[in-house]
Amino acid sequence: MQRNEMSPYACKPTIGIISKEPQNQRYIEEIESRDGLAKVIRPNIPISSNDHLNSIDGIIVADHMSNPRLPITQKPAYDEVLLFLQDCLARKIPFLGIGEGMLTLNHLFTEYDSENIGYANPASSIHSQDRTVQIFVPPGTKLASIIGCGGFFKVDRMDHPKLPLSRISKSLMVNAYSLDGTWSEGIESIKHPWAIGINWIPYPHDQSSRAFTALFSSLVHCANK
Repeated sequence: MQRNEMSPYACKPTIGIISKEPQNQRYIEEIESRDGLAKVIRPNIPISSNDHLNSIDGIIVADHMSNPRLPITQKPAYDEVLLFLQDCLARKIPFLGIGEGMLTLNHLFTEYDSENIGYANPASSIHSQDRTVQIFVPPGTKLASIIGCGGFFKVDRMDHPKLPLSRISKSLMVNAYSLDGTWSEGIESIKHPWAIGINWIPYPHDQSSRAFTALFSSLVHCANK
């Protein structure tokens, strides 16, 4: 992106954030603490009403844009956001999907119809009564490189449909596994330079691993290139 050299924000990348309240405020804080500019994108209104989207250098998505449970009245605006996100990926803009945003990332790459992806209900999870869940991050993944190592981590779980391993796009690979091996806890693109999805809260909270805050630093760094 071309930035005005006279602006005090000339060297700060702009990170778009699509998230529900109150989580989006935390994402704003994480981005701004790393010298990025945060811009909240409202998916429930036409994308043309969100100003200056051509200035987005990176994106955080924590909402499921292709959720078939959306009210009919909201679908046109959300479909427009999906097109915007597809454009972001086509322009190789760094993309971080968190929670439901991981499902959106898979939808953007997948060959499956969004109505038939078959996300698993978290109530069937053996971890469904726990606030935390243990995951395995394979060494050699981009995620492992960002946080500095692979291995087992205890993270804060998120209550929403999960992504079965059988439904992951061929353009994505798993970067975090559930211990019973039935679904993905994280995905990343094998074609896009920085497109990552995770299924847990990535900032310090109770027993969560603090290593994953590096995702925000990496996102801002890559968006600034």
